[in-house]
Amino acid sequence: LNLNAIIWVQGESDANEAAAANYEKALGAMVTALREEFQAPEMKALFGVNTQFGRGSNLFLPKIVEAQQAIAQKDARCAYVDTSKAEVINNEHFSAAGTIEMGKLFADTLLEMNSKTPNQK
Repeated sequence: LNLNAIIWVQGESDANEAAAANYEKALGAMVTALREEFQAPEMKALFGVNTQFGRGSNLFLPKIVEAQQAIAQKDARCAYVDTSKAEVINNEHFSAAGTIEMGKLFADTLLEMNSKTPNQK
């Protein structure tokens, strides 16, 4: 297995008082564990979350975004992908067009990351 990258769009369920404080540590540990498990030390990890989750009423969602951004700042093999412009259909879900837009955002980010490491398989 030659794992180039993972895409992680998650965090809404952790946007609460109990989980948000530990999110950065848990997410970082997961990335480390996946790199070890798959013997892929150069594996990239792209993070995102539905930033419109709760339509601004969730006070802990910014902590999730901050945690994802913090890991991306510390690890050049990680990137935060802003999903704020992807269309949603309710307080929790992206529309079909929003899902396609998210895919494009993640693909563009991965292509950019891969262009910076051309010798990596």
